[in-house]
Amino acid sequence: MIKLELISVRPMSRNVDRFHTSDDGIREYIKKNFQDTGKLVSMTSSTSEDYSTQTRTFIFKSKSGYEDFVKDDILQYQNLLRERYNMYHKIAFKQLVTEI
Repeated sequence: MIKLELISVRPMSRNVDRFHTSDDGIREYIKKNFQDTGKLVSMTSSTSEDYSTQTRTFIFKSKSGYEDFVKDDILQYQNLLRERYNMYHKIAFKQLVTEI
């Protein structure tokens, strides 16, 4: 299995109301094309106690499911939107991929 963690950290000195969020249509797209097909085993989101860090975790059944996810055109476009939002709000972002 492959674990993908998307970690966003807001600067404490800036007044940033929220992290970037995808709309319901994208969540439904992920559910239909990855969870319902068995490629994505689980998808969770958590926020630190001080609300400065958000971690979204995706667990994929296989490397090929993970690769389908990261190569998906619609999700790549969403990544560009997140990058633009993060840059504007000075939100740091890192992506961790591990085999579990």
